[in-house]
Amino acid sequence: MRVERAAWVDWYDDGRRSAVLVDDQVIVLSTLATSMVRHVVGGTLVDDLVTALVTEFGAPDGGDAHTATQAAVRDLVECGVLAEVTT
Repeated sequence: MRVERAAWVDWYDDGRRSAVLVDDQVIVLSTLATSMVRHVVGGTLVDDLVTALVTEFGAPDGGDAHTATQAAVRDLVECGVLAEVTT
């Protein structure tokens, strides 16, 4: 699966956390989600996000990094921060 940044209005990034303005809603992102958005450039493979996040934060305790990243990507797609690339 590939993802890209959705067409949101604005993004405030304080260096750790951030907030994205999607339509008329402000979505505050955690440090991990902020890092994910930073790593998404064009059509980014989820596998590449997994590698980047494990490098930056380490593997999740008691879980699978790929499964956790896929779940986070799905959440960001659902709220309009990321969009799945279908082509």
